Amino acid sequence: MGRRRSGHRSRARFPVVVVAAVAGWVVMATAAVPAPAAASRWVRPVDAPVVAPFVAPVSTYGPGHRGVDFAVPAGTAVRAAGDGVVTFAGEVAGTLHVVVAHTGGLRTSYSFLARVDVRTGTRVARGQLVGASGGDGPPDERGRLHFGLRVGDRYVDPMLLFRPVDLGAVVHLAPVEGDAGPTSIGAAPVAVTSERLALARDLGLFGAVPSWALGDDRAGRGASGHLAGRGASLLGRAWSATAGLARRGISLVEQFPELAVKAWRRAPQAALLSALTAVSERLVSWWRSRQTCSDPSPAREEARRTDHLVMTVAGIDSSSNGGSPVLDLPYEQLGYARTSVFSYSYARRGSAYGRRDTWSELGGSARRLADQLRAIARTHPGRIVDLIAHSLGGLVVRIFLQRVYDPTDPSFPPLGPVITLASPLAGTPAASAAADIAATRAGKAALARLQDALGLPPAGAPSVRELDEDAAFGRALSLDGIPRSVDFTSIGAVDDVVVPATNIQMPGAETVVVNPEGVNDHSNIVTSPEAMRAVGLALDGRPPPCVSAWTGLRAAVEPVLVSRAERAGGRAGRSLGALVDLVRRVVRR
Repeated sequence: MGRRRSGHRSRARFPVVVVAAVAGWVVMATAAVPAPAAASRWVRPVDAPVVAPFVAPVSTYGPGHRGVDFAVPAGTAVRAAGDGVVTFAGEVAGTLHVVVAHTGGLRTSYSFLARVDVRTGTRVARGQLVGASGGDGPPDERGRLHFGLRVGDRYVDPMLLFRPVDLGAVVHLAPVEGDAGPTSIGAAPVAVTSERLALARDLGLFGAVPSWALGDDRAGRGASGHLAGRGASLLGRAWSATAGLARRGISLVEQFPELAVKAWRRAPQAALLSALTAVSERLVSWWRSRQTCSDPSPAREEARRTDHLVMTVAGIDSSSNGGSPVLDLPYEQLGYARTSVFSYSYARRGSAYGRRDTWSELGGSARRLADQLRAIARTHPGRIVDLIAHSLGGLVVRIFLQRVYDPTDPSFPPLGPVITLASPLAGTPAASAAADIAATRAGKAALARLQDALGLPPAGAPSVRELDEDAAFGRALSLDGIPRSVDFTSIGAVDDVVVPATNIQMPGAETVVVNPEGVNDHSNIVTSPEAMRAVGLALDGRPPPCVSAWTGLRAAVEPVLVSRAERAGGRAGRSLGALVDLVRRVVRR
C-alpha cells in the first residue's frame, strides 16, 4: 500500500474523518518504521515463559483458560503489570490472589501466590511488588503464576499487554456503508470498530505512537530521513492537527453504544428480554438432552457396587452425632452396603459436628474433605470412593476438586462418580439478595432479626458470604473447571427456591433437573425416586433420564423467574434500607 493522497474531497461524516486520520497514521507508520516495542505502560509480572496460554471461554460460564500461566520457581517476586489500585488482596478457597484495577476499565489478577505484599485499596505503580509466586494451592498449580486480564467483565488474552502494536487487529479495511462517500487511504476505504478501538486504547496501544507522528518537530526531523522527502513532515503535522479531533471522535463513537447499553439495561423490557433469553437457552438444552437421554420405560437392574465406597457431604445447618449417615439416601437401592458409607464431617477433627461448623470458610471445609478422603485411602487402600453431596456440600466438593484434589497424588483414593443434589455450584440468588439488604444499616438489622426468627444461618457467616453470586470467591472459582478425569453430575429440582436450577451448573458437569414430590424440593430431592433414578444412572455411567416436555418447560421457566425475583427482592430491600438510614440521619440532626 503506497503513500498516496486522495485526489478528491471526502463527503464522509465525522466518524469517517476520524477513521481516515487513524488510517493515515497506520499507512505512514507501517511504511516508514518497524513495529514499535511493547507499550511502555505495561511490564510482565514475572520474567518467565508461558506454559498455559489463554483460551477464550465459549460462553460466560463455559470452559476455557481465562488467563495465562507462567512457569516460575516458588517464591518468585510478582510485579504489578501496570499502575493501578488493588481491589482485592487475600485468600479465596484456600489460595492467595491479588486483583489490580487500572484505567480504562482494565483489571489484572495474580493468582496462587505464596505471599501477598499489598492491601486492598493500596495504589501500586508499574513493576511494584505485589507478592510471591508458588503458594499452597493444588500440586498442579505450584511453580506457576496465573495471570489474568479483564476489560470490563470480559476476559481477554493478557499477553496483549506486552505485544508490539498491531493496528491490523484494530483497523481493518472494509466498505463504509451509507452516503458518506469514499475516503481513499491507499487502495480502499477504512472502517474501525468501536470495540477494537476501545480495546486498543485500554491496552495502551495508542500510547506507542511515535513522537514524530504526534507533532514533535525534533523527532520529526530525525525520522524524516527514513521517509520520502517531505511526506513524513506533512503527514506528521496532519496527524498532530487531527489528533485531538480523532480522540474526541473515538470517544463519542465508544461512548454512544456504552450509554445506549446502560439505558437499555435500566429499561423494563431489558429484564424481560434477558429472562426470555435464559428460558430459551434452557429449552434448547432440554431438547438436546432428549437426543441421548436414558428412556425411563425399561426397568433398570440395580448394580451392586460392592467394590465402591461412598462419601456423602451434607449441606449447611446439618449436624452429625458420629453414628448413622447424615444424608438419608436409599443406599441399598443405589447398590452400597451400609458398611461402605462414610459421612463427611465439617468439624476440624473430623468427628461429630454441629450446624455452626457448616458456617465456616469453604476453603477450609474443602481441605478437611481432602484429609478425610486420605484417611479412607489409608484404611481401605485401592478402593474407589464415590462422592454424593447435597446443597452446600456440593460446593465444598467443587472447591476440593478445583483447588485441592490431584488425580496423580497417591495419598488420595481413586475417585468414582461425583454427584451433587440441589447444590449452589454458582452461588445462590438468596445469598446475593441477603448481601444487598445487609449493605445498609437498617437492612442488616432487619435481616438479622428475620434470620434469628426463622433459624437461618447469619448473613455474615463465611460460607453464606461465599454463596453470594457476585462475591470475589465465586468469580475466582469460575476461572477453572474440574479435572477431566472426574465424572461430575449435578442434579437440581424444578421448584427449588433455595437453590434454583439456574445455579446448579458448572463447566464440565452433566446437569439434570428433576421434579421431586412434595412442597420442599430442596430437601425432598434427597429421597425423591426420580432424583435417585438420576443418581443411579450417573453411578452406572449412563446418560441422564429423559425428562418430559412438561417438566422440561417448567425447568426452563420456573428457576429463571425464582432467581430473578429473589435478586429483585434484594435490590428492593437495599433501597428501602438506604431510605430508612437516610430518614434516621435526618431525624438525628
